[in-house]
Amino acid sequence: MSRRLAAIAALMFVAGCSNSGPEGKSAKAVPTEVVVATPVEKSVTDFAEFTGRTEAPQLQKVQAKVTGHIVEIKFAEGKEVKKGDVLFVIDPRPFIADYNVATSQLELAKARATRTLNDLKRAEDQRKQPGVISAQEYDKYVADKLEADAAVKAAEATVAAKKLDVDYSKVVAEQDGRVSRIYATVGNLITTSTLLTTIVSQDPMYVYFDVDERRILEIQKRIREGTFKSARKNDDVPVEIGLANDPGFPYRGTINFVDNKVDSSTGSIKCRGMFANPADSNGDRVLSAGLFVHVRLPLGAPHKALLISERAVASDQGQKYVLIVNDKNEVVFRPVSLGQSHDGFRVVESGLSAGDKVIVTGLQRVRPGPYCDSQNGRNEVAGRATARPLIPEHPC
Repeated sequence: MSRRLAAIAALMFVAGCSNSGPEGKSAKAVPTEVVVATPVEKSVTDFAEFTGRTEAPQLQKVQAKVTGHIVEIKFAEGKEVKKGDVLFVIDPRPFIADYNVATSQLELAKARATRTLNDLKRAEDQRKQPGVISAQEYDKYVADKLEADAAVKAAEATVAAKKLDVDYSKVVAEQDGRVSRIYATVGNLITTSTLLTTIVSQDPMYVYFDVDERRILEIQKRIREGTFKSARKNDDVPVEIGLANDPGFPYRGTINFVDNKVDSSTGSIKCRGMFANPADSNGDRVLSAGLFVHVRLPLGAPHKALLISERAVASDQGQKYVLIVNDKNEVVFRPVSLGQSHDGFRVVESGLSAGDKVIVTGLQRVRPGPYCDSQNGRNEVAGRATARPLIPEHPC
């Protein structure tokens, strides 16, 4: 696409007015070589870029459910654990003893219930014979049976509670994830408020990022126009991220949360992407909670656009421009309106056509405008600029 073009210095190069030597003759023009290229026409997608942080969807603060002394730790710090894995063992002997007492009390309650049931059956037989048992005595047998049944239920509940205490003497992981360091070691007396360690889930991984107000309004406009899908109504809106050492955005996920309001203190809205984070053959994962990431959000479907190299773009008092070479090998100033960057190229929204020959290399050595030779009092036209010269003309 690129080719070298030899242009006449008198038509392309101005360095002001100068003398070439003691004879006072003007410098002879020498050709200046520049590299030109025509714009590339290809399909591109508009993106919005942000910064964000990874965060685990689930965080478990591992705490015991009973009070006691730690007698064993059954995990390695910093490793991944599975839901149900035993992490800490609290001395179970006091809980086993309480459980045994509770089961004995249950047996006593059941024996009393059996006795009161038999008493009630005899009272019912006697009640069939007039004058053998009074109504008051019969009511007492009924009440004794009800009390015995209630005592059995209470004893059963106590046994279940004591069984839970025995089970809770083993502190287990409530989720899959990576475990942190140990905060309480063997021999320590811990309570239900003691933090033992933490577990963060690994797959999937969340990425939180803030979208500024200008982008919010742009996205809302695209949603109304039908060129962008609302993440609140669709669960397949794509988002991409790259880590600090990634040259691009290699990891792809979807938006699964948009906050319900704009934060007035920052002028932005909180969004969240969800990304798969599987383990490789060695058990390692790419994403970890707390990483800084670059976020790229596609703003619509691919569309055709003209692109030029970033090296071809210059600026004059905020006006972006390029220099092109016309059919007469003259340099022409061309203001342009630019869009987004794509792999070292910039989208040209207006100002160029597909066949224009844009100077890519050699911008510093050429410019449009008149060539002034003050020694000989000549003005030779160096090019036909479409805007004011970049450097004011030297007076002759």
